[in-house]
Amino acid sequence: MAVISSCSKNDNIKEPLPIEYDVYVAGYEVFDYNNTAMLWKNGLPLYKLNNFSMFYSVVVSNNNIFVAGIESNGSNNVVNIWKNGQTLYTLTDKPLQSWSVAVSGNDVYVTGNEYDETEINKIVSTGKVWKNGQVLYTFSDKQQSTNAASIAVSDNDVYVAGSENGIAKLWKNGQVFYTLSDEQNYSSAISVAISGNDIYVAGNENVGYETIGLNNAVKVWKNGQLLYKLANSYGSQYTYASSMFVSGNDVYVVGDEMIESYSVRKIWKNGQILYDQPDFPYLTLTHSSSADAVYVMDNEVFVAGSECKGVNGQRVVMLWKDGVSQYNNGYGLTDGKNHAYARSVFVAPRF
Repeated sequence: MAVISSCSKNDNIKEPLPIEYDVYVAGYEVFDYNNTAMLWKNGLPLYKLNNFSMFYSVVVSNNNIFVAGIESNGSNNVVNIWKNGQTLYTLTDKPLQSWSVAVSGNDVYVTGNEYDETEINKIVSTGKVWKNGQVLYTFSDKQQSTNAASIAVSDNDVYVAGSENGIAKLWKNGQVFYTLSDEQNYSSAISVAISGNDIYVAGNENVGYETIGLNNAVKVWKNGQLLYKLANSYGSQYTYASSMFVSGNDVYVVGDEMIESYSVRKIWKNGQILYDQPDFPYLTLTHSSSADAVYVMDNEVFVAGSECKGVNGQRVVMLWKDGVSQYNNGYGLTDGKNHAYARSVFVAPRF
């Protein structure tokens, strides 16, 4: 059983001001070319693994912290679920990728992909859902590649967003519920959220090739129908969605827009740009950034991502609230000495 070691206070990061909620960011930092899973709480390191690992998703339920990610067992990278810093489940000994964790009551759900070599040099990805450490749904028969990217649970119904053979899909209780795009273009669903009786899915669709490269569009679907094709700021042909959050009738999506060879973080609300990277058009490699996860609490928008602002252009984990960087002592949640990446953010009210 793997045990996460608690981190001592980093003297390079200022103690955050008192707040009425706790902000968790999951991701990883690269130490000596080795990815090391990290969880930050209110700007400070909370948990750190000791071997090759990455955290991809964090959820807090009833004061318990659940994290999904991968960890090397010496032979493969396997999916683990951690609860309060201790391994809760190891899902399989096969090569795996985990993407999303959800908690409903006492039940813990995880989506991920299992990889099998069906033929020589041919790897097939099989999307799966686990419930309390056991396989609940499998989304292919190993003849078709599937990706299970995001999960939401509502009234005992389990919704999973992902793709099958390069086509964005939504599954409900293990069965295809919506096919979100046609087979003409490659597409993928990356996030699902439930609000009332409505089901929202965010994703990406490649809509052809242009002279500047692949033309990628961000889309949001509501109840299986296209709701938004999200706007660009600078005429770029390439935008990419990473995460979505729905609060009431408001739909927030974060991702990136590629400007030449640089990424510019984007936050959209209801199909329109809400926050943009403020230093464009003075964009250089040291200001390239990405928005990777979003959470909304009391109308405040929290975005986790990374920005190239280290000593030698290293990626630094960042947290923005309403477009303004937090826990910022000149860098971010990390000190800029190593590349570091955020993958999930969760805001838990403090009672």
